[in-house]
Amino acid sequence: MPIIRLYPKLVSPFFFVLFISTLSSALLAQAKTVIDPSYWLVAHTELKFTNKWSTFVELEERRFINPERALQRSLPLLGLKYKASERFNFEVDYLNFKIFSPQIADTEINAHILEQRLSIAASYNFGRKHRFSLRLKDEYRLFDLTPDDGKLEFKRAINRMRIRLAYKLPLQADWVLNTSAELLLNYASNTRIKTFDQSRLYLGFMYQLSPSHSLDIGYFNWYQESRTMALFFNRHIVRLGWVYTLDLRSTNQT
Repeated sequence: MPIIRLYPKLVSPFFFVLFISTLSSALLAQAKTVIDPSYWLVAHTELKFTNKWSTFVELEERRFINPERALQRSLPLLGLKYKASERFNFEVDYLNFKIFSPQIADTEINAHILEQRLSIAASYNFGRKHRFSLRLKDEYRLFDLTPDDGKLEFKRAINRMRIRLAYKLPLQADWVLNTSAELLLNYASNTRIKTFDQSRLYLGFMYQLSPSHSLDIGYFNWYQESRTMALFFNRHIVRLGWVYTLDLRSTNQT
């Protein structure tokens, strides 16, 4: 696609991401922050059963760049999707998550936390050719703060709401531009919590290698308030993902 024809299509998502980035920078200027570059590696497999039902499993490794060490780990994320219509989609997930402490790169790991997470989500596609989507996701999070004692006692519980606005733009036959902004808010807990949890900004590209395989590469900005310290984390992240889709639909549904 010639660049002169592509330019008008890039204007809307560019200003969308620019606005959210400017807002995030203004907030960052008012708080003490820790900036630790990191990279995320993602492997995602999806199975399509019918035009409406599909399931997926996802593994994710999050690591600091300098010094190189573990940050968080997803083992795994399991989900079930239902496509109600061209505009409405629903999803339920289960996540087994491991968090390494402390969450600052230039410190050695001295502990880890286990998290079990159950969530339900609804998304609505809108705009020209349904390229925009708004997703609301409610998460019930259970934490075992001392997993090494062998008891697996998930005593701490937090409910969190995630609100994400995303935009998807096909560039060529095999390339897609993806942008998103997400706000995560805690709203209930059996311990003391802060309402603002984090915000996320993403700008990336997906390349379709074949009907079954695709690659994702993008930049993630993750801005999060520390639960235990008076500071904020402003993480600059390179995200690399591989997606495999297995189509099990009958011939009359494809």
